[in-house]
Amino acid sequence: MKTSYKFLLLILLLGFLTTACEEDSDSPIGEDEQVDESDRSDGGSAAMYFPKAGTDEWEQVSAIELSWDTTQLNEAIRYARENRSYNLLILHKGRIVVEEYWNNTDVKSRHDLGSVAKSMTAFIIGLLQEDGTLRIDDKVNKYIPEGWSRSPETEGEITIRHLLTMTSGLNDDLDYVGRPGEVWRYSHGAYVKLYEVIEAASGKSYREVFDSLLFSPTGMTGLSWSGTDLLSPGRAIAKFGLMMLNDGTWDGTKLLKDEGYFSAMLSTSQDLQKSYGYLWWLNGKESWYDDDKKVTNEGPIASSMPADSWLAKGKHDQRIYVVPSLDLVVIRQGGYIPLPESGEGSFDVEFWKRLMKAVNAPQT
Repeated sequence: MKTSYKFLLLILLLGFLTTACEEDSDSPIGEDEQVDESDRSDGGSAAMYFPKAGTDEWEQVSAIELSWDTTQLNEAIRYARENRSYNLLILHKGRIVVEEYWNNTDVKSRHDLGSVAKSMTAFIIGLLQEDGTLRIDDKVNKYIPEGWSRSPETEGEITIRHLLTMTSGLNDDLDYVGRPGEVWRYSHGAYVKLYEVIEAASGKSYREVFDSLLFSPTGMTGLSWSGTDLLSPGRAIAKFGLMMLNDGTWDGTKLLKDEGYFSAMLSTSQDLQKSYGYLWWLNGKESWYDDDKKVTNEGPIASSMPADSWLAKGKHDQRIYVVPSLDLVVIRQGGYIPLPESGEGSFDVEFWKRLMKAVNAPQT
């Protein structure tokens, strides 16, 4: 009888504590929550998860289950919110740890990806090379009639590879700035010619190609095109990041089997810009070239991010971060913030300073 009375008091006390935790809304993640070790999902050894196509279901895992520091995680979330973010998604092994929406947006809201879409295009080019539709060392003039640039003296030398690596020698207006392969110039104007190459090589619209080869196989829904600009909700690009985290595989199906291309896409593609692959930005390299200031900076793009991180980067700090060593995919979409685009003080550096303190919390 005495034991039952103590047990009843314990149950009442636990109920009170649970209610108190639920009523504390100061932070997105409960900072004082405790999880019994026997109840953990063991996120560190859990199998990779892929959300099923055709449903809105997406498994979640709590920061506490992963032994993350929730106080530090809330600081990362707060930093993103206070810097004009529309959404923030953090996936661990495919499961949602954080999903936040701000500024009158929600899970269905679409935002212009800017140059984040470039990284998707690099993947599409790999798929088209794999099935023999094109070769990245083909001349662009094989697919586009002469006169597409304003550099007739070098146009015939420009290959698909040059467009993938920003070494076409053309600026945004497609004017000559250097010989192909001898100068690194970030040129959106040259990049968009890849859409014409895709259409000429495949005989289909680039929209059909993206949908059939990437969007449909991964269940990426809710996207729309405005010319060559791609608009997407956060969850759709999170699926792309998850597929990339898994080396081009989606839920057991290998979409890109060419391991050589996949590796090259995420490796330094030329000596002029160490931190650039095929339309992907690479962290952890010995230097990165600032095209605006025309200077080479020593060290990685973001010193606070793991060295093995890959970035799909778009204007106004649209981001897909992929971190293989931590099994993380992080999505940030938002509006313009007056921060440096790269290096110290940038969104990349400041956000990851906070997130890494959470992820690298001492294990107990």
